[in-house]
Amino acid sequence: CLALSIDARAQYAVEAELQAAIQTFGALGAAGVVMDVHTGEILALASLPDFDPNSPPAPDDEVLFNRAAQGVYEMGSTFKTFTTAMVLDSGKAGLNTLFDARAPLAVGRFRISDFH
Repeated sequence: CLALSIDARAQYAVEAELQAAIQTFGALGAAGVVMDVHTGEILALASLPDFDPNSPPAPDDEVLFNRAAQGVYEMGSTFKTFTTAMVLDSGKAGLNTLFDARAPLAVGRFRISDFH
C-alpha cells in the first residue's frame, strides 16, 4: 500500500515560491523539498519547469528532468546550517561570536578557503 504524505497547501506554497524565485533571478529552473523532520514524510516536492502530464513533452526535453529527485549538486551554503547547529550545540561559539573568514583555515595538511 502506498500512502502519499503530500500536503496540498505546502505543495502550492513551494511551487509559488520557486516560480517567484525563477522570475526574480532569471533562473533556468528550481527545486524544493519540505520534509517533516520527525517522521521523514515528504510534505511537498517540486521541480520547475514542470509540464502537463496530459500533453507530455518529447523524451529529451529538459522539463522531464526532476531537479529535486535526480539532480546532483554541491552542498555549498546549505551545509552551513548544519555546521552552525553543531557549533552552537557544542558550546564552542554563541550567537554573537564573530569569525574572520578572509584567511584560509588550516586543518591538518589541508587549507580551507571561503569561496566568497
